[in-house]
Amino acid sequence: MKNVVDHIPVFLINLDRAPHRLARMDEKLRSLGIAYERFAAIDGRTLSPDFVEAFAPRATWTKATKRPIANEVACFHSHLSVLQIIRDRGYERACVLEDDLDFAPDFGTFLDPTLQLPADTDFLKLEVAKFRQLKVLPLGPIGVRTLGLISQDGDAGAAAYIVTALGARNLLPQLKPMVNFYDHQAFGAVTWKPRVYHVIPFPAHQEDGSEMGRAAEHWVSRSKTPERKVRTRKPFHRRMKSSIKKRMSFPRKVAGYVRLHGIWVTAGLLFRAKLMERAELVGELYRPHELNASCSPSPRNRNP
Repeated sequence: MKNVVDHIPVFLINLDRAPHRLARMDEKLRSLGIAYERFAAIDGRTLSPDFVEAFAPRATWTKATKRPIANEVACFHSHLSVLQIIRDRGYERACVLEDDLDFAPDFGTFLDPTLQLPADTDFLKLEVAKFRQLKVLPLGPIGVRTLGLISQDGDAGAAAYIVTALGARNLLPQLKPMVNFYDHQAFGAVTWKPRVYHVIPFPAHQEDGSEMGRAAEHWVSRSKTPERKVRTRKPFHRRMKSSIKKRMSFPRKVAGYVRLHGIWVTAGLLFRAKLMERAELVGELYRPHELNASCSPSPRNRNP
């Protein structure tokens, strides 16, 4: 496909058995003048139970009572493979898309290789899946939208994001083994502290449903709704013990980070945590309809 506009490399993850999705995405991307490279997604139907267990071992899975289905493992494996391609080719920045997206008219502006991003950027997220009200700490303008930090729930979804060379190098060692779903392990705090920024309002929106099984099903077995438990007050000495443990956990974590990563990396992580705390305290509250793919001049000029 011929480039219409100059932009960073774009990878489209698409299953061989979903040509209808490829045709729809091809039409949308062509209308925006965006060239892309298709990556044949790994199909969960071809993965054996042994491979799933080896890729996402039960012993290391974050939620021992629940297991990922083969489709989620395949989705994770597909994103991992694309990141390896980006690293091996030496791209400074690249965009990763899934095949179930709608785009705002200005989506292409965020693929501009000259777009200014914070120097520590690992990822720039262009959508968030199944969002509700989110607190956003605005950092400054980016195009006609706003660059921000989302304090909670900003890691959900991996349908549209930009990864930098720094982000790919930092993330790849953290993706083996699979201990959580891709979006939470890549953008969340499961194994590391990535520098993830968001474009607000989101210039991309994920459609409902997915051929890769992301929205349709998340678990191998679904547990029944647990019975309601009667809450009882703990004895005083147990409450005091729990309180002391909570108060001592933070200094222990800081000391552990200093031993593993050094004082400067730890200081950077603490600064990042302070930013996220500020986002939670003073961040602007956005309603779901204000975060969709519609192109508005500025989120700050929205109606109350």
